[in-house]
Amino acid sequence: MRFALCSLKQNEVLRCSEIYVFMVMQNTNTKHKDSETMKLTYWRKRLFLALVIQFFAFSGALVRVFQSMSTTFSMCGPLQLETHKAALTDTFYSSGMCLGRLASTFLSTVLLPSKLVIISMFGALLSSCLLMFLAPVYYISLYIGVAFMGFFVSWQFAAAFSWTSHHINITGKLSSIFFIGL
Repeated sequence: MRFALCSLKQNEVLRCSEIYVFMVMQNTNTKHKDSETMKLTYWRKRLFLALVIQFFAFSGALVRVFQSMSTTFSMCGPLQLETHKAALTDTFYSSGMCLGRLASTFLSTVLLPSKLVIISMFGALLSSCLLMFLAPVYYISLYIGVAFMGFFVSWQFAAAFSWTSHHINITGKLSSIFFIGL
C-alpha cells in the first residue's frame, strides 16, 4: 500500500510537471519577435557578436566563480566564520539560483528579454553593493547578498540568449560559441 501511494505521488508530480511545461509553452512572450531581425553590416555584426560573447563569458564566469569565492570570503575575510556557517553561503547562493530560474520562467511570459537582462544586471549590482558594504560586518548580510546575487544572475544566460536571437541569427555553428562561457 505504501508503494502504491508513492507511485501515485510520482505520477501526480509527473502530470503536474507536464501541465506546467504546457502552460509555459502556451504563454511564451513573443512580443519581441513581431518585427524582422535587424540587418547589420559585416563589421557591425562582428562587433556586436564580440560584445555578446564577452558578456556571456563574463556572465558564465560570474556564475561559476562567485559561489566558491563567497565561501572563501566568509571563512578568510573579516567575518572569519566557522566552517559550517561558511558552508551556508553555498546553500543560500544555490537556493537563490533555483528560485531565480523558477521566477524567470514565469517572468519571461510577461517581460521582454531586454527588460529581464536589465533587471538582472541591476539586481546583481545592488547585491554587489550589499555585499561590499554590509557583508564584511554582518554575516546575515552575506547570506542575503549571495542569495540575491544567485537569484538575479540565474536569469542572465537565457534572457540574453533570447535577446541576441532577436538581433542576429544564432543557429548552426554560431550557436555553440554562446556556450563557451559556461
